[in-house]
Amino acid sequence: LAEPDSYYMHLQDSQVSLACMLKGRSSSASLNKLLRQSIPCQLQSNNKSFLGYLRSKDNPADDPTRETEVRSPVAQPSDWWLQAEKGQFEALDAFLRSFGLAAEQTAMLPDGEELLRPTKVDMRTGSLVRSDAQRIRRLVKKKLARS
Repeated sequence: LAEPDSYYMHLQDSQVSLACMLKGRSSSASLNKLLRQSIPCQLQSNNKSFLGYLRSKDNPADDPTRETEVRSPVAQPSDWWLQAEKGQFEALDAFLRSFGLAAEQTAMLPDGEELLRPTKVDMRTGSLVRSDAQRIRRLVKKKLARS
């Protein structure tokens, strides 16, 4: 939306979701709802997408879920990011203004404590979650067999 009449590239490793995006529809009601919700933004901004498939092993965003070492970044963080990490936000404000955004637009957000509540995150991989579930099912089955 910040760059009307522009193009963007979206690569993904799910052939199912890629097919939905290319066709603009799905047999899944929940996916159709999401696709319909995106239509006004697409039409308003006149943005055109280039959609493509990327194998999971070539997708660096998947590294944490594939039990592989996370690849190093291919580019250095922007100056505004490095400054913000140090608590200096002038460069970030200038960057946001270049896109027509201002700090005042975030003034009505809840307090940071409310937005960043401590959350328990399960860092296990999918295979560990499945093996734990199988182990628990076996234990329950044994316990039920004894009773």
